Amino acid sequence: MSALSPRQWHWGVRLAAAVFGPLALIDITMLSSNLLKIPQGGWLPLAIAAGVFVMMETWRIGRRAHQERIRNESMPMSLFLERADKTPVRVAGTAVFLSARNDVVPGALLHNLKHNKVLHERVIVCNVTVEDQPLVRADKRLQVEKLGKGFYSIRIHHGFFETPDVPRALAEAKPYGIVIDVETATFFIGHETLVPGDHPQLGRWRTWLYMLLASNALSPARFYHLPPNRVVELGTQVTI
Repeated sequence: MSALSPRQWHWGVRLAAAVFGPLALIDITMLSSNLLKIPQGGWLPLAIAAGVFVMMETWRIGRRAHQERIRNESMPMSLFLERADKTPVRVAGTAVFLSARNDVVPGALLHNLKHNKVLHERVIVCNVTVEDQPLVRADKRLQVEKLGKGFYSIRIHHGFFETPDVPRALAEAKPYGIVIDVETATFFIGHETLVPGDHPQLGRWRTWLYMLLASNALSPARFYHLPPNRVVELGTQVTI
């Protein structure tokens, strides 16, 4: 606060020191007195807090490296759309592919095309974004973009106090000119198996910890409340 007050509130240095100086002195005194309790058992909550911090920081750094690796190995959506006409078969129905990014082709879409050699007549690339606010207004929930050739990009916005519900959000896309029947649509998600690389970016032990955390993460199908009988999982290996 002492560093913020001169810039945000336009306080002088002397005024900030006069207000926050006594508060800092109280905090330093309390910290010094509590340091004596560390050898008598105070080390335990500090150790637990350090362990939680390491796990959270490992998840944050690992997730960033994970997504960066997927992005580098993915095909740009614009390039894929240029070649979409060469697909031999387009089948009736709606396919929804969940993806962390809307500017690249989801891995599940590429795997489905590679193995089944078909595309649905309507393909929706869906991305869920959690905003830095507790709630998102209903009229700000969806962001729909028509990509052409039967492809749509839908970004669903949720606040951090809200539970993402993809089917319910997609059912509200009618005002944007797209009607999605959740009961007949097929939801494709990628099931990623993480494999440590020869020179892991996170280091050996941190890569192992991230892989352990990722293996225990909640399934996207459950987290996004996808209908169990309409979900198709396509597996792939990702080297981190």
